[in-house]
Amino acid sequence: MEEHSKAGIRNYSIFQNGNQFFFCFECNDVEAVFNYIAKSEVCNKWNAITSKMVEGSFDFKEAEPFNL
Repeated sequence: MEEHSKAGIRNYSIFQNGNQFFFCFECNDVEAVFNYIAKSEVCNKWNAITSKMVEGSFDFKEAEPFNL
């Protein structure tokens, strides 16, 4: 969560439906957030662990990174 705060994320929530996860957050600059997270070693480690639990991709550069 500290990395998300550094990226500019606030009011972050995750909702789960089976192996689908829905992320909702507030920020001032979505592109800056995604760029920060993509370069974050902490976030990349977390995504490597949790990516096996979700449908879709953690690659925010994809047009639709998550299959909802």
